[in-house]
Amino acid sequence: MRSSVVASLLILLLGACHAPPEQRRAVEIDPMRPVFLRPAWEEFARQAYVTPVLSLVQPAQNLDLENGPENITAGYLPDVGTLLTATGPVQYDDERGVRMQATYFVRWYFAGMTNTDYTPWQVRSAGILDKKPVPLPPATQPQTQPM
Repeated sequence: MRSSVVASLLILLLGACHAPPEQRRAVEIDPMRPVFLRPAWEEFARQAYVTPVLSLVQPAQNLDLENGPENITAGYLPDVGTLLTATGPVQYDDERGVRMQATYFVRWYFAGMTNTDYTPWQVRSAGILDKKPVPLPPATQPQTQPM
C-alpha cells in the first residue's frame, strides 16, 4: 500500500515537471485610429509636401510630382499624437541621369489630439519607396508591306 502511494506521488511530480508551458499572452499594439481629415489639413498637406520630397531626391533634376499627393490621411496614436500623411508618385532624374519613378510619403504630427484647422504640424518623417528606373518605351519595328 505504501509503495503505491509513493509511486502515485512520484507520477504526479513527474507529470508536473512535464506539464505544457504556460500560454503566453499576445501583446496588443494600439493601432492608429482614423481621424476626420479636415479640409484645412488637406490643403496644408498639398502645399507643404514639396519641400520634404525635394530634400529626398537631391539633386532634384527634372522633378515631376504629377498632380500632387494621391492619398492624404489623418490618424491618432496615443503615444505619438495626431498624424497627417501624404503619399504620391514622383519621377526624377538621378545623379547618373537615369529617369526614376518612386512613391513618396511625408508624415507630419501634432503631439496630442487635435481637431482645429490651425494645427501647428511638424514634419515627423519622409521617405521615398519602391525606387526603380522608368521602363523604356517598347522599340518600334518598321512595318513591311507584302509585295
